Amino acid sequence: MKGRPAHSSQPSLGANALHAMGRAIAEIAAMAEEFERDGPHVSGFEPDHTTMQVGLAKGGSILNIVPEQASFEFEWRAVPGDNNEEIFERLKRRLAPIDEALKQAGPECGLHFTPLVDLPPLALSREAALVSLLQQVTGRNSAGYVSYGTEAGIYQQAGLPTIVCGPGDIAQAHKPDEWIERDQLDRCDTMIERLVRQVCLAP
Repeated sequence: MKGRPAHSSQPSLGANALHAMGRAIAEIAAMAEEFERDGPHVSGFEPDHTTMQVGLAKGGSILNIVPEQASFEFEWRAVPGDNNEEIFERLKRRLAPIDEALKQAGPECGLHFTPLVDLPPLALSREAALVSLLQQVTGRNSAGYVSYGTEAGIYQQAGLPTIVCGPGDIAQAHKPDEWIERDQLDRCDTMIERLVRQVCLAP
């Protein structure tokens, strides 16, 4: 977001981009609470609702100058029943008053959105043949949903039935010293070998 710089002794001559960012982040936090409270709630997901959060924020250059620039990165992960485009439009409408307030300082001011990633959701039926195949290969009868971001939805959009299956635990992911147990890797190797035999070597 872009504001207008001024000396901090005369803040009314500027438009504080950091203040605007703070108000925008508060609106996103409020939307996250609404998703949790109002849903839609989808059984099988954990959490069972769309999530939204701000993960990075920066702005300003020195304390005695009204900040001209500020930026932050946020994400949401939509469950079935929520639509990414509709969520984005809803968010922009919600932030419109903040945008208009900045624009009063000049036409160059305001909020600017730059989508970084747009991963489509994966929605493979539990009755799909691929689910049955992986259950046979792994020896497990369970199938469920996760709120991870993967390329699987892109493959599905291209017409390729897709499933996410592999070693690891999200509890160990995205943190210092991320790790996977050797036993899990060994079992993954075994699963892949069984899958190759089942699909490629079957008579």
